[in-house]
Amino acid sequence: MALLALVATACNTDGQDSGSACLAAGEGIADLDIELHSDFGRIAARVVAPTGGEPASMPVVVQLFGRWYSTTRPEEGNIAIENAVIVRVALAGADWGDGTDDARGPNARAAVAEAIRYAHGNAVDSEGCRIAERFPVANPSVTVLLGQSNGGNLAVATLADDALDVPQPAAVVTWETPAGAQFVNMEFGSTDEVYDPGSCTLDPAWGVSCALNATLSPTVDGNEVCFDLDHDGRCGAADATPHPPTDPATGLRAASPALADALATAGLASPWDNAEEARSFWATRDASRLAASAVARFPDLPFLLLGSEADHALSNLSDHPHVFGLGEVLQAAGARWVRLNPGSAFSLLAEENPVNLPLTLANPDAWLLPEDDENPLSALYAQAVSEVAAHEAADDW
Repeated sequence: MALLALVATACNTDGQDSGSACLAAGEGIADLDIELHSDFGRIAARVVAPTGGEPASMPVVVQLFGRWYSTTRPEEGNIAIENAVIVRVALAGADWGDGTDDARGPNARAAVAEAIRYAHGNAVDSEGCRIAERFPVANPSVTVLLGQSNGGNLAVATLADDALDVPQPAAVVTWETPAGAQFVNMEFGSTDEVYDPGSCTLDPAWGVSCALNATLSPTVDGNEVCFDLDHDGRCGAADATPHPPTDPATGLRAASPALADALATAGLASPWDNAEEARSFWATRDASRLAASAVARFPDLPFLLLGSEADHALSNLSDHPHVFGLGEVLQAAGARWVRLNPGSAFSLLAEENPVNLPLTLANPDAWLLPEDDENPLSALYAQAVSEVAAHEAADDW
């Protein structure tokens, strides 16, 4: 998709009665780069809408991408969602706008909050235009917050941050979010040899936490930490090597509290942070730690969790604790509507999990998507958004 070269400049400053001046004008225009203003300054977003044959009213999806780095304006290779208007926000520290990368901390949450307000029709862009004036097919009353992978942690963290003005979305959709510091750090690699399957629990203070295999001690090799699976005394490709992000505030790499504690117990000098610093970092970035706060703030907010048999990042973990742990903490917090994977009426698959089927770490037996039915992701996301829109239209959550 080519970037839109012509951006309307004649919109009213308050976004009211701006009419055709705000339209993303022209047949076949599929996307529009805009500028928003967050608590830390200017941010960019790309609004993507289908062209031709679309319904008269489409849900608006705020799409958050995964991994740790600051996302720039997404390019054309990113996943589209059929019959939805998509807002893709650039986080602070990207190559557009103001603010510095804070490892998906306060600046990132402020950017996401502004994107939600814009998608919801509560904010205007730098030209004074609202989303429905740019794209009349957009229905801001049905706004879906979609967090892909680590983007799900950021979605929940933004909703839990009561310092931010965030309107309630119609629903939150997460895709294989690595809820729990050990999972977002890839602490176990793609093997459950590093921990005992079934040993993960919900820590009241720190969300999903899994006991490390007592027979497998961590190894420090220079500036790396690993679990030495090939027993050669070094950290190499065959080992489970965590990938903690760097905390810009301290310059330290944020291990999970469990790993930081294990290093201290083993008497190893960590090249990363200590357990206290780790807890401080993850307290505002881990969905399993923050889900209860998000539910307390938005008790009517529905959650649709997406997950497959072969997880995209944690493919060989047999009990899927990040998926079931997030479901359990949401349900324990009293979320009124939680489903794992879209219902069969939307996914067209033979099986489904009933709404509010108990999701627990102790009994992870709910149905997961077959891997070949998850691709392409655009179809899966469209199914999830369709279910949200149908429930919202029928008001039958």
